[in-house]
Amino acid sequence: MSDTRATARLRVSQLTNLVNLTRDEAAAKAAPAAAVPEPPPAVRAGPARQPRSVAVPMTLGVAALTIAAVIGYARIRPAPAPPVEIASVVAPALSVAKSAKVTPSAAQPPRPPAVTAAELQARATLERLRTGLDTCIRNGIHALPGGSPAVPPGLAALKDGAFTPAPGDWKTAVWSCAQFQITDPMDFQLQWQLVKPNAEGRGVAWIDQDRDGVADRALGFSITLGPRGEPILGDIQGIEATTPVSTLRRQ
Repeated sequence: MSDTRATARLRVSQLTNLVNLTRDEAAAKAAPAAAVPEPPPAVRAGPARQPRSVAVPMTLGVAALTIAAVIGYARIRPAPAPPVEIASVVAPALSVAKSAKVTPSAAQPPRPPAVTAAELQARATLERLRTGLDTCIRNGIHALPGGSPAVPPGLAALKDGAFTPAPGDWKTAVWSCAQFQITDPMDFQLQWQLVKPNAEGRGVAWIDQDRDGVADRALGFSITLGPRGEPILGDIQGIEATTPVSTLRRQ
């Protein structure tokens, strides 16, 4: 009986050793896998680092592109306008304004008086007289004719209206040589004047527009002699209204 119990104890102890051995072997086999340390959270969660040799060229490339963009913008952007001084703008404007206030009255000539019917009639009459004298001198006497009395004798004759000449008013030698006379009413005074014998003569027409006995304006032309005695005719133009009337008796 004792032998049987000893044998049972032996078997139980052996079985216990076997179980412990098996447990140790299992723990030994499982230990290497559990012993491997896990990577730290920062390494595991973050992106993989670029090698230093690759990161440096990329940084330089980005910097170069940025610099090129800045230079390009600086070339394209227009240069800022220079500052304008207020005095340089205001001073010329003031000078122009001052000159504009002064110059218009001095620069604008006075308007010529309106052309009247009397002036048109006087100009047409002087044109006829100048043509007749040219023929008289060039083809006839080859000299300047003497002066004539004025027709009418004074502007007072125009006080009540146009003056109607008589045939005897044109008997002076100059009118005959020029084959000139007027039969229609005249609204002006006419005379041929010998200014310088054998040198210069002129025909004059005085106009008294307001009929106060004083000439308001006058028209005239001159005739001189050339080296061969040919007449040189001047233009009909306005002359001084105060040009005196030569006092001559009717022949």
